[in-house]
This record gives sequence, structure tokens and C-alpha cells, in this order.
Amino acid sequence: QARDPQMITQSSIGIRMAFTGDLALAGDIISAVRPKDASSLFHLRQLEPELKNSDVLVVNLEGPIGNSGPPRPGVTSRLFNDVAVLEWLKRFPVVVCCLANNHMMDFGGEALLRTQRLLSAHGIHHVGAGENAEQASAALIMTVKGTKLAILNATTDEKHVGSILAESGSPGSAAIGDPIDFIERVAALARTVDVVIVNLHWGFEYFHNPAPEQVDFCRRLAV
Repeated sequence: QARDPQMITQSSIGIRMAFTGDLALAGDIISAVRPKDASSLFHLRQLEPELKNSDVLVVNLEGPIGNSGPPRPGVTSRLFNDVAVLEWLKRFPVVVCCLANNHMMDFGGEALLRTQRLLSAHGIHHVGAGENAEQASAALIMTVKGTKLAILNATTDEKHVGSILAESGSPGSAAIGDPIDFIERVAALARTVDVVIVNLHWGFEYFHNPAPEQVDFCRRLAV
């Protein structure tokens, strides 16, 4: 969502943003498909020419950095990221890691909080998770080339997604929650910044098209 286009400065037109899908460098699935003796970053090197000119890189970090912590029970796979991902992310001028997803809590709350500390220590922005619901749901506000951006990241604990959501006294990912409330929140943010970017981790895997209700929800967010 954006305010009146005439209110956005000329500099904002030149902002180049790149968005990636799920980024996971390690875990049950990844170790099975990685070529023998290959670096954990081998597939990312190929993307650098496409991403190098972006002013802001937005990444869905699909799993914590490191797997120190109690493995999540009752799931078919657990994902995490090698610490080497930090060096790769630092190649770009501004990076935002979205943490609201169904693998962020695969190794418990401390792994999530450690991930946030590591990202912050390396100057990498993050959004969409926290040690409680209030922190997790907070928008990331930043200014790039004179344009004020707000980034919201959220997910759902529906069975086909399975994210662990933050609550009042426990860590986890930010919840989409009530659709009407979420739409109103985006509208309120849009009145205070130049551009609102909403990144949602939801829907059914392996489906090439979004469900009609997802399309309707996103259209209502964009008004």
C-alpha cells in the first residue's frame, strides 16, 4: 500500500527491491539433495548477478540459524540455516529477513531468539517473530533513499501451514490473525509511511495458484 503517488519523492521511484522464496541451507531435506562436497552456499552464488543491484533484499529465512535446541516433535522435516548465510546476506546493502514461517521454531524458542541476535549483530534487519506476540507482530520501519517503508510479516498455524505462533508469554512467529483486524492494521500503517510491504507465509504447498480467498484478502490489503 502507498500514499498518494504525488506524495512519494522522486528518489523512491529508483528503489530496487528483490524478494526471495524460502532460504534454508541445512536440515533433513537439504542435506539429502546437496551435491557431495558442495558448500552450503553453492546455489546462492548463481543468484548474485540477479540480486546485486537491489537496494533492499527481502529473504524468507526458512528456519533458524543453527540447530542447537530441542528438535520440534511431530513434523516430517526440520530446517535450519548454516551460519555461513550471514556472510552471504552481508554482501547486499540492505537485507530484511522475514521470520514468520513454519520452520522458524524447528529447534525451539532459544534458536529463534539466537537467530534474531545474530542478525542484529551483523546489521541485518528482521521482522515477523519475537519472544512474545507483541514483539513478533511489530512492523519493521525503515527509510531507503528518502522513502519511509513499513514491512509486515506474518503466518498462520492452520494445519496445512503449521507455524508456531508467538503468544503473550512465549516466542514464535507473528500471526495473520483476524483478517479484518490485519487489513485495518495495514491501512493504519499506510497513513504513517510512504509504502507498506506485506509478506505472508501461508497457503497450500505444491499448488501453483493461490486459493480464491487468498486473492480476495490480498486485494483488500492493497486498497
